[in-house]
Amino acid sequence: MKNLIYAALAVFVLSFAMLASASAQTTQAQTSQTQTAPPDTGAAFTSAISLNPISLIFGLFDASYEFKLSKNNSLVVFGSYWDIDAGYWAAFGIGASYRWYLDVSSVTKWNNKPMLEGFSVGPVASIGFWKWSGPSIIDPATGANLNPYNGGVSFQIGGSAAYKWVFGGGWFVEPEITIWIPVASPSGFAGFSDFGLGGNLGYAWH
Repeated sequence: MKNLIYAALAVFVLSFAMLASASAQTTQAQTSQTQTAPPDTGAAFTSAISLNPISLIFGLFDASYEFKLSKNNSLVVFGSYWDIDAGYWAAFGIGASYRWYLDVSSVTKWNNKPMLEGFSVGPVASIGFWKWSGPSIIDPATGANLNPYNGGVSFQIGGSAAYKWVFGGGWFVEPEITIWIPVASPSGFAGFSDFGLGGNLGYAWH
C-alpha cells in the first residue's frame, strides 16, 4: 500500500509538471499577441555542476551535472557513493533526472526567469552496486556462511522538485525534495529512505 501511495505521488508530480509547463507556454503565447515583448532577463545558463553536502550527514556523497535540452527542459546525470550502517554497506551508483522548469511566476506580467533557474520538477531514477563488508556467520557444523548479506544491485525511481537560486557569477543554491520508490534491493538491505532531502551547492555557466 505504501508503494502505491508513493507511486501515485510520483505520477502526480509528473502530471503537474506537464500540465503546468503547457499552461505557462500557452499563457505566454496568448499574452505576447496583445503586449509588447518582455524585457531581457539575461542569457540562459546551459550547464551546471553541483554537490549535495547535506547528504553527507546520511552517508551519501552525491555530485551532479545538468545540461539544457530545450527552452524549458534539462537532463541531470549524477554519481553517488554510499557508506552506511557503520561501513558494512557501501556502493557506487549512477542516476538521471529529466526536469521541467516551470517558471511559475510567468503567470504574472513578464516575470520569467532564464533557463536553469527557478522551480523545476521531474522524474528521477538511480541504480546502485552494493557490497557487504560486515562479519560472517559461520555454521560450526558445516563451515558454511549463514549471513544472508552478499551485496547486489538496487534500483529506485521517483519524482523530485527543486528550486535553483543563482547568485552573481553563476554560483547557486538549490534545495531539493525527492520521493523514492524502491524497485529492487540486495537481500537484507533496508537502508533506503522513501524521502530524500538535498541542498545542492554549485556553479552554472552559459
